[in-house]
Amino acid sequence: MTTGIVLFGGRAKDLPYPGSTTGSTINGGVTGLVNTLTLELAPIRVNVAVNLYVDRGTGVI
Repeated sequence: MTTGIVLFGGRAKDLPYPGSTTGSTINGGVTGLVNTLTLELAPIRVNVAVNLYVDRGTGVI
């Protein structure tokens, strides 16, 4: 049996926008947590899933 951990984050840490202070902070923390857990829990897999927003009018991510 393979064990793993999946956390969910977002792009607000990379592309902040007005009013995204809380979201940007949390997303940055999730990324740091995943990086640390990957080292500390090896060989258990730790991944982060990030949803992307694509503006269908411009195709910009």
